[in-house]
Amino acid sequence: METIASVYHVGKEEMLKEKGFILEAKKDMSKFSYLYEKYFISIYRYVYNRIGDEASAADLTSQVFLKAMKSIKRYEFRGLPFSSWLYRIASNELNLAFREKKKAKRIYHMNTKDLPEMVDSPVDEETEEKVNLLLSALQGLDHDELELIQMKYFEKRPYKEISEILEVEQNALKVRVHRIKEKIRNIISTK
Repeated sequence: METIASVYHVGKEEMLKEKGFILEAKKDMSKFSYLYEKYFISIYRYVYNRIGDEASAADLTSQVFLKAMKSIKRYEFRGLPFSSWLYRIASNELNLAFREKKKAKRIYHMNTKDLPEMVDSPVDEETEEKVNLLLSALQGLDHDELELIQMKYFEKRPYKEISEILEVEQNALKVRVHRIKEKIRNIISTK
């Protein structure tokens, strides 16, 4: 399954339309279908890219939307896409699923063409060797580091959206990404 660029950036008109559907869904659950249809594929891909199993991803994605429907009355519009809230729910559901299956290992699907960008390296004749080194270095990252790299470089999410999903300040994320990239460079340089 390919990753897709973030749908985080929407125009003011689209944001107001979405806000209207959220308000309507708070009164009438049948209006939630607009939000479901708009974000289902994105949330599914987010989950699938972390667990690698279509059936499990579908089940977990259903759980995300069920929780969103049950909690919609408590949702507060803050000028951000509804997707930020859904991704946060999905992240929490993934964490819960992996805690319950302690031995389960998270899977991250990555497009290797994005790897040179991660270490600010131009594509050249050594790219294949660099890709292999980067893939090896990524195995040395812990879960939180790998998740951040996945969101930033493979899902192409802006820091603002990652900040909303992980509930971490943007500047802190930028520092963490910089440190992770340094860690990757250090792992590569020792090989």
